[in-house]
Amino acid sequence: MNYDLVVIGGSWGGMRAVEAVLHGLGDDCPAAVVVGLHRGTEDGARLPRLFQHYTALPVREVEDKDDLQPGTVYLAPPDYHTLVEADGTIALSTEERVRYARPSIDVLFRTAAEAYRERCVGIVLTGANDDGAEGLRRIKELGGVALVQR
Repeated sequence: MNYDLVVIGGSWGGMRAVEAVLHGLGDDCPAAVVVGLHRGTEDGARLPRLFQHYTALPVREVEDKDDLQPGTVYLAPPDYHTLVEADGTIALSTEERVRYARPSIDVLFRTAAEAYRERCVGIVLTGANDDGAEGLRRIKELGGVALVQR
C-alpha cells in the first residue's frame, strides 16, 4: 500500500522522537510529512534548521495554502491550527485552542484523515495530555495507519 501523507504530533518534549522519525524516513520518502508540535512562538525559525540535520528531505514551516509535495517535511507554525485540505493543500487557522493547544494535533490528524483516508499514516509521540488521541482514532476509522510511541 502506498501512503501519500504522514502526520506526526507531539509535545515540545517529543523533539528527540521527531528527530528519530525523520531520520528513519530515509532520503527518498514518497509521502508528504506534516509535523505538529506544541511549541512556543519564540521557537519559529530555528526549528526547521534543527530538523534539517536529521533528514535529507527539505524541511520548511507551513504557509497558508501550501501545496503538499511528496518528500517534503512541513512544520506546523506556532499558534496556528494546521488543517489538511482535500485538494492537497494546507490551511492555517487561529480558531480557539483545542485541549489548550494551538496547533492542535487532533485538528491536524482529523483533517488529514478526512482528506487522505487510507493513504494517511498518523504518529503520536510523547505528550502531556491526550491531544492527538481522537485524531489518531479518526485516521484508523478511515482506513489509515495509526502508530503511538511507547
